[in-house]
Amino acid sequence: ATHLTALRTPIRARQRQYELRDRIAALHRSEERFEHATQATSDAIWDLNLVSSADAGAREFTQSAFGYSAAELKCDTNTWLDRVHPQDRDRVLESLQRALQSDQPLWSEEYRFRHAEGEYLHILDRAHITRNSLGQAVRAVGAMMDITERKLADQQRALYAAIVESTDDAIISKSLDGTIRSWNPGAERLFGYTAEEAIGRNVMMIIPPRKRGEEAEILDRMRPGERIDHFETVRVTKYGRAVSISLAVSPLWDAEGRVVGASKVARDITARKRAQEELRRQDELLELLWETAAVLLTTDKPDAMVRGVFDKIAPQLGLDAFFNYMLSETGDV
Repeated sequence: ATHLTALRTPIRARQRQYELRDRIAALHRSEERFEHATQATSDAIWDLNLVSSADAGAREFTQSAFGYSAAELKCDTNTWLDRVHPQDRDRVLESLQRALQSDQPLWSEEYRFRHAEGEYLHILDRAHITRNSLGQAVRAVGAMMDITERKLADQQRALYAAIVESTDDAIISKSLDGTIRSWNPGAERLFGYTAEEAIGRNVMMIIPPRKRGEEAEILDRMRPGERIDHFETVRVTKYGRAVSISLAVSPLWDAEGRVVGASKVARDITARKRAQEELRRQDELLELLWETAAVLLTTDKPDAMVRGVFDKIAPQLGLDAFFNYMLSETGDV
């Protein structure tokens, strides 16, 4: 028993050595994977030590980012906060402190961070919080991702959406088979259909029968990617009223560069058409008056005057038959 007890002691010691060796090897592998991951990503990886007396509260970055060297990015919390936009600073610090004081394992926040050249970038900062047995935060490892391009794209999309929602023009998108995919408030006002009534139906519902050949021609021109501008035509509302519109049609592309649909912008030009028609009619009447006056000035014979005036005004007033009836074969009125 004494010999067995004596043997067990070095065996357990050797087993602990093996376990320690395996843990060290696993730690090395983990650190190697972490190093490879940090080199492969464009994010700025940071490590915040919350308990070490030597560097408590320091943010140590694994690589240079945002125009700063690695040495410049190894900074305390105050230096990091100084680079956060003044309008975001209090919100971000309060959010981080609240996460560290709670029991949540993750923290995430978007804010603006100053680049070394002075411009502010939009940042998505995310971290995993490590806690001790008492639930106190002892370490936070995170990554700062530059999302400036995405943020600008989101703002651009929001701007486009606001324009589409607020414009008086009807903006409609459809698939190549004519199925309506979107229908803005301008389309609701112009054609009378709500978005719920229009989306999913075929665009032929607003095209009068005599104009349906145009739609097939438009779709054929869209398939190779052609754009159509200022195409004047007629459409019909929910209540059967014909409206004159100026139409612009653009192809819609998918991620692979294929045309999958079309976007239409329709502007109501009914009032303009009526005004143009009224101007044309007034121009014709004015021209008729000038021609009539010219007849009166070229002769002093009453019968010639009457015949000349009737020659001018009869076609306009539909008096051809009456004129022929009133004039005798001898030329007397």
